[in-house]
Amino acid sequence: MSGMSADEMIESIRTNNLARLTLIPGIGRKTAERLVIELREKMAALATGAVDDDGQKVQTGPPPTTEDGVRSDALSALLNLGYQRGAAEKAIDTVMHETPELSVETVLRSSLRKLARI
Repeated sequence: MSGMSADEMIESIRTNNLARLTLIPGIGRKTAERLVIELREKMAALATGAVDDDGQKVQTGPPPTTEDGVRSDALSALLNLGYQRGAAEKAIDTVMHETPELSVETVLRSSLRKLARI
């Protein structure tokens, strides 16, 4: 994940920017397409500052989630990125034990950092 920040990745997935995603080492066209297909809706939920039909700013974001929901979404994202289930679960468990904030983005970002060290 050293090739792109989490915010850039989210924007690339939301906008279907396959060219940008393939610049990440180890991510080819097929993997980029799979990321976009499987994560586009989840990334759209992370967007903030949307505008409604009347041009009024509307606060959007991920719905409140439980610890199990955060764990499940983060695990799904890591598996879709090609990580082994055991390694992904261990990284998520470690992060969730260390991190009081329970958001998918935070858990995913920290888990990716831990997995990159392996």
